[in-house]
Parts: sequence; structure tokens; C-alpha cells
Amino acid sequence: MTNLYDETVTILESHDKTIADIEYIGSSETKINTNKALELMKKTNYHSGYGGQEIAENLMIKGNGFIMTRGEYDGSEWWDYMQTDPSLPQVEREVKSFKANIGWESLEEINGLEDTKND
Repeated sequence: MTNLYDETVTILESHDKTIADIEYIGSSETKINTNKALELMKKTNYHSGYGGQEIAENLMIKGNGFIMTRGEYDGSEWWDYMQTDPSLPQVEREVKSFKANIGWESLEEINGLEDTKND
């Protein structure tokens, strides 16, 4: 069994974030009081493996420089973490395609930029 609160804390810590960095818990249509949401998360245990999805598919967390949404595949579920901080160092590079040649390729692999990531 997976505890939703523990799972959330683990994902946050892996990205150098804490519960204090959370600004919003809910969905695009529903905002939940953060303290009440965290208490409910502490009480929520679920089977994160394959089978049926148990956690609301549109549950999201918005935080200081990030957003977390629920990922799911064949009933297996998890948090997807995405950095949203626009101040991340970014270097403009030439891109010719977004389409993978054989599937599961990164933008850099598709465009032959693997060796120039730190330019």
C-alpha cells in the first residue's frame, strides 16, 4: 500500500521542495484548503500498482516553481512533477522536429543535440 501523503513528501524532497512550497491543492475546477487536503492525504492509502486507478485522476498540486499531476498507466499511478520556474537556465537551440523516429525519444535525441546539452 502507498500512503498519498508519504508519496507526495517523497516526490517533493526528490526535487528539493517541501510541503511549505505547496500553494494550491485540488484540480482545475476545485480548490481544497491545503491543511485539510494534507490531513486527508495522510489518511489515504492506495494500491499504486497495476489494476484500477484509485486516486482522482485530476488531482494536482501547484507549488512554488512546480506543478504535480497524477500519472497513470493501466491502473498503476504516481505523481508527475514538472518544474515551471521560468528562470531556469535555457539556451536556445535549433530544432527541426518534435516527432520521434522510433518512439520514446527525447527532443534532444530526435534533433541530434545529445552532445550539445550544455552549450
